[in-house]
Amino acid sequence: LLQRDLVDRFQITKAELWLGTTARPILTHDFGGNRRGELHPLFSSTKLITASAILVLVDKGLLRLDDPVDKYLPYFKTKVGKATIRQLLTHSSGLPDSHWSLYVQTTTLDRCVREIAKVKALYAPGTAFLYGSVSYQVAARIAEVVSKKSWAQLVRENVLDPLGMKTTDYQALGKTRNPIVAIAGRSSAQEYAHLLQMILGKGVYGFRRVLSTRMVREILRVQNKGMKVLKLPFKGLGPYGIGLWLDRISKNGRVLQANHYGAFGFSPWLDLERGLCGVFAVTKSLFDVFPVVEAFRARIDRAFLPAGVQCFGAPTPWCRGIPAFTLSQRPFSLAPDFGARLEGLPPLSPGWIFVGFKKNEKGLDLMGTRFFLAGPVPLFFSAFSDAKGKALLPLPWKKPLPGIQFYLQALWLNPAACKTGRFSATAALRVRIL
Repeated sequence: LLQRDLVDRFQITKAELWLGTTARPILTHDFGGNRRGELHPLFSSTKLITASAILVLVDKGLLRLDDPVDKYLPYFKTKVGKATIRQLLTHSSGLPDSHWSLYVQTTTLDRCVREIAKVKALYAPGTAFLYGSVSYQVAARIAEVVSKKSWAQLVRENVLDPLGMKTTDYQALGKTRNPIVAIAGRSSAQEYAHLLQMILGKGVYGFRRVLSTRMVREILRVQNKGMKVLKLPFKGLGPYGIGLWLDRISKNGRVLQANHYGAFGFSPWLDLERGLCGVFAVTKSLFDVFPVVEAFRARIDRAFLPAGVQCFGAPTPWCRGIPAFTLSQRPFSLAPDFGARLEGLPPLSPGWIFVGFKKNEKGLDLMGTRFFLAGPVPLFFSAFSDAKGKALLPLPWKKPLPGIQFYLQALWLNPAACKTGRFSATAALRVRIL
């Protein structure tokens, strides 16, 4: 499917796909003439690398997220001087989205930022969100000042080398001492995945801690809540963390999925409810690539169960098959939007979802199906599929119950086989509350 869409629909001849967990890759594939490890321009996907390098300096005690700009760059005399480093990294500093000095390759990062310092604030820092590149340039210069190193040296020592990103650099727009640190990165799918594995691993890559857990929480925390949105790169984006768009958040505030796609199609994402991360590396307009990536992510959602959930009584560990049974998100305590989600059911038909505390690995013949719950079944819920054969049963947890384990299975009336009284059955799920 992905190969067909890339070549036939969008004329994409070179691309690289990486999908995996914190521990290992699950799927890697090169399309067309792409060579494994080939560098692609990151554009906005660069921001997560840049933000991570600055957060390492916070961990080292060289600066604080809520320090003002003028503490390190006293030549900022406007309201921007009172903006914080946090606001620089979350596009809420009062600075414009772009500035001519970013594109002067013969200058330095220092001289570039001194020109930016002459610009008046467009709004009071912390009151609005205006997405762009200028504020990241200022944050990078502060990093140079406190570390007493060039940007290339400090990002190499603090992020790229610890993550094994040997060929990743900031030369996508040409070699210069004034790289646009918000968009000038280039990397491969395989190397960029190391960065995502570190975030997914709460700051640890392999056996090495790169960022503290506290800094990872800052990356994955909504930073622009309540702010007036002045500019987005395109419509429909979720809240912003630090260097990531938080595109799916549960009702109790847990980030479930995040991404930061680049303008020319480089598409990294995090799936925290399934413990997965992925990168689709390509050089093509994001507007062309976006439908392909989103369709692929939707297939992953259906194929992999959330963490804390395990399937049994089915031919694969991901409960493939029809009907398909999964959960709306990871089974956390106090999750108000937790529930059972089913697809591929007989349309507009009644069914029942059973909940038990024992399982039968071999299964029991029941109404023409295999039933995998053992012993007395204390609970069952009736439900009804919609016209598309989907159903959702809310199962909100109102009390903290970490460690509790139970089993789920659904039986659905199949009208096509009504005369024989047959039902359709899902695989069974083991659920452990996290």
